Amino acid sequence: MTAKIASKTEIYRKTKKFLNEVIYIIKDFPKEQRYVVGDRIERTAIDSLHIIARVYMGRDLKARIADMVELQSNLELLNTLIEIAGEHQWIKGKGKLANLLLLMDSIGRQSTAWKGSLIKALKRSESERSQS
Repeated sequence: MTAKIASKTEIYRKTKKFLNEVIYIIKDFPKEQRYVVGDRIERTAIDSLHIIARVYMGRDLKARIADMVELQSNLELLNTLIEIAGEHQWIKGKGKLANLLLLMDSIGRQSTAWKGSLIKALKRSESERSQS
């Protein structure tokens, strides 16, 4: 049996790319916002990587779906914080902001599809159990 490696997945790689980019962008935030908003963005992105790994390696479908809900909540928070940073022009350069928002959109779409496939698998599993 081969080990599951979450870091090989597209959603993990894109979330890691988001984190890498945001680490450098946060350095340009105003000092007080760097330690409030910037820190929250970094911690939430790191937490999201952990959740992705947990979902990928987990076995219990219900727990994995619950983790996906948590991931989607994190992604919503990240989107909001990035938008706020953009509105206040803490992110220098429209290209950087656009790139972060595109990454977030891609990650969000992947998480929605992944959650949907887990829900389908759970329904299939429950249906098979009820038929036996």
